[in-house]
Amino acid sequence: MELFEVAQQFGINITPAGIAASLIFSVIGYIVYRFGRKNAHFPTTIIGIILMVYTMFTNDNAVLWGAGIALSFIAYQFMKAVS
Repeated sequence: MELFEVAQQFGINITPAGIAASLIFSVIGYIVYRFGRKNAHFPTTIIGIILMVYTMFTNDNAVLWGAGIALSFIAYQFMKAVS
């Protein structure tokens, strides 16, 4: 059986857009996490962790991209306020 068929049996929707979103927002989350740790800013660190982890718990591409963009915007606002 192919990997995609096995994943769909477990209710996991694997698409190229989903994989791209997971990669993009995980990298952004890591950058935000490192920034928060470097500047000892707890909310920024938490947003970074959430950006790295939330992609594992969402199956819908619209939710994945929407939440990622919203969290990235919040992280940007926190980073701008700290700098």
